[in-house]
Amino acid sequence: MSKLNVKGSASFDYPVDIFRIRITMKSADKSSGEALAAGKRKTEEFLMKMQETLGIAPNEMTWDAENTEQSYGENAAYRYMKRVSLTIAAEIPLLERITTLLESLADVEYHVETDLSGIAEKEREVMKAAVADSRHKAELIAEALGQKLIGMETVNYEFSESESVMLLAKARGAEADHLACALKNPTRNISKSIDITWIAE
Repeated sequence: MSKLNVKGSASFDYPVDIFRIRITMKSADKSSGEALAAGKRKTEEFLMKMQETLGIAPNEMTWDAENTEQSYGENAAYRYMKRVSLTIAAEIPLLERITTLLESLADVEYHVETDLSGIAEKEREVMKAAVADSRHKAELIAEALGQKLIGMETVNYEFSESESVMLLAKARGAEADHLACALKNPTRNISKSIDITWIAE
């Protein structure tokens, strides 16, 4: 009987399928009330354009934060800030339409985050592949020793995950409005490694 300690590993790249757009609207005026009123008008303009231009209703967005504060210095202006977020399917042409609209509005900033749905299931998929990799290697070793695997004794695993934010070019489709729409989605890499002690005889 032999004990074979064999490390298995697997690493899959998954295209992200969720974009979260964090949007910040700002305004400034000589009083907190005026700054707030200007900010509210800007928010209404933003929501109206999103609905009229892109068909995205206000109830599809999430309120994140809002505040009014005075800048430093004598007679400094009051500044108003409101943050909302929008979650969409990871479709770059749609993202480009949204960001183009946002860029047409004064004092509006945005930040795009990526995410991956069904992570737990994808992790299981990668772990199964890591176990299969360990088994395959152990079978090759056992065969070289003139033995066969009959089971496993101990299992230890390590987990690591990383996300790439690089957008990679692909062939431009007929539906693309401009070159940015011809980019691939970023990918998230899920990697797993596992040490298994196999028993062979």
